[in-house]
Amino acid sequence: MSRKLGAIQASQLDLACKDRTKNKSKLTETALAQLLSPQRDEDNATPRRLDRLSRDVSLIHRHQQIVIESFGMFIRHYLGMSPPLPPAEQQAAQALGQQRFQRFIEQLGRRLASTSTLVTEITEQLASQTPKANGSVVSSNPEPAIKRDAE
Repeated sequence: MSRKLGAIQASQLDLACKDRTKNKSKLTETALAQLLSPQRDEDNATPRRLDRLSRDVSLIHRHQQIVIESFGMFIRHYLGMSPPLPPAEQQAAQALGQQRFQRFIEQLGRRLASTSTLVTEITEQLASQTPKANGSVVSSNPEPAIKRDAE
């Protein structure tokens, strides 16, 4: 196969040299210079970089979908489960809401400063869950209960 391919390339080289302005040694020299040039490596690196960027954008898109779905599910649950408060309790509820929001901002700041991400933790937690025969899921790494405010 290699000899046949070499013969084809030799015949192509002969055909290219039919023009009197070109000769085999000059064409071979030019081809080798292009093959061994650093610019060629840069040209080959571009598709690899584009592939890597494409994978990164896909991952960002996936994380964005997770955030949007999670937030939407939370809002739907919160609005469906929160009863309206009587006017007498609204001021106390607003004060409690402000305290919770401050705690949320502090926790968010700590999360953003750390290297661990919630998406990674959720993915690892989902991966550690094993389905039972009846269709329910058992976690091999149960998450501690969330500390709730006294109401």
